Amino acid sequence: MAIIFFIFGATLDTSELLLALKAWKAIIFGLVSMLVICPLFGFICMLLPFKPYEFSLGLAVMACVPTSLSSGVTLVIGAYGNGALALLFTVSGEASGSDRAQ
Repeated sequence: MAIIFFIFGATLDTSELLLALKAWKAIIFGLVSMLVICPLFGFICMLLPFKPYEFSLGLAVMACVPTSLSSGVTLVIGAYGNGALALLFTVSGEASGSDRAQ
C-alpha cells in the first residue's frame, strides 16, 4: 500500500500539493465527514428495519471505513477533481486506522 501512495504522491505537482494544503476549510470538512459523519450514518443504518438484518450491518460497516485509494483518488482524478486533496484525505483516513479492527 505504501508503494501505491508513494507513486501517486510522486506524480503530483508540488504546486497542487501546496494548493491542497491551503484549502483548510475543505480539509476540515472532508475529514470530519469521512471520520465522524459517515460512521454516525452507519449506526443509523443499523436502526432501520432492513430485511435481512445483515444488510443493515453491511451498510454500517461500509459507512465506517474510509475511502480506499481506488475510489478516493482514482475516481476524483478521472473526474478532473483535486487529486492532491483526494490523496490527502485517503492518506489521512488510512493513517487514522479507522478501518482496522482494534
